[in-house]
Amino acid sequence: MVTRMLITGGKTLELNAACGDGGYLAVEVTDADENILEGFSCQDCDTFTGDSVKTTITWNGKAEIPHDGNVRLRFFMRDASLYSFRFA
Repeated sequence: MVTRMLITGGKTLELNAACGDGGYLAVEVTDADENILEGFSCQDCDTFTGDSVKTTITWNGKAEIPHDGNVRLRFFMRDASLYSFRFA
């Protein structure tokens, strides 16, 4: 799933999501032109495999996303439900 361009003041991404057995959720961050931000690819994402109403997504242990407020998110999921997300 890919979002439209998002204008945000927050630097960390929080999710409300749940994964089934063997399920996962990973997120890639791109600029407004869909160029992947360095260090924020799907492969860099610390894959989420749990069930949480508020979990902070990290990439190689880093939570803060360096951006100018305009980003797109690409969600990669298997046997997972994404209920909401927000920038904090």
